[in-house]
Amino acid sequence: MKTVKTKGFAGLVLGVAITVAAVYFTLAYQDALSRFLLSGGVGPVLFLVLMALLPIAGFPISLFLFLVGLQFGLVRGLVLTAVIFALHLPIIYLLTHTLVRRHIEALLRNTRYQIPNFNGQKGYTAAFIFMAVPGLSYTLKNFLLALSGISFRAFMTIGWPVNLALSIPFIGLGESAVRLDLSEILLYSFLLLAIYAGILGLKAVYNRRRR
Repeated sequence: MKTVKTKGFAGLVLGVAITVAAVYFTLAYQDALSRFLLSGGVGPVLFLVLMALLPIAGFPISLFLFLVGLQFGLVRGLVLTAVIFALHLPIIYLLTHTLVRRHIEALLRNTRYQIPNFNGQKGYTAAFIFMAVPGLSYTLKNFLLALSGISFRAFMTIGWPVNLALSIPFIGLGESAVRLDLSEILLYSFLLLAIYAGILGLKAVYNRRRR
């Protein structure tokens, strides 16, 4: 039993160390990392490792989504993104409920953002809209959703498919850029705008019904 607990503690410490390192390098070298990724010299394994780590620390996910489409195409890129999102979300949920909640709350006190409350059945619709509406970053949305009071099951059920659906236009744009297909570029750009317009419309309807 002690061995299991020791291994679990060691794993937690290692996870924290990796996360802290990712946050530090993301904040300190974000511009350099962006140039490095866009240079095209990143191998597929290193690229996927960086994609699995850096967005948790706040690095823009949109750049990774565009590049995953560029390197792997729409179908494979979407599958890889689905797997990486399935890694991100449990880590974020664990972090918010163990180590970083107080730090996030302290940071938010100095901003206009608040931790939402999505408890209860009615809160699931609000959580879906919150995740789908543009504005906040991928990282901040996921951390706030994890802090909102919903269960891990609800967190995954809402967060994973919404994040994945919103990634499709960015991955598609990356694939289109490889072929320099203007019609596809316009199609995915229109799709992105249509998704956001639809979600904003849904948010307006939901707000009217609440009143």
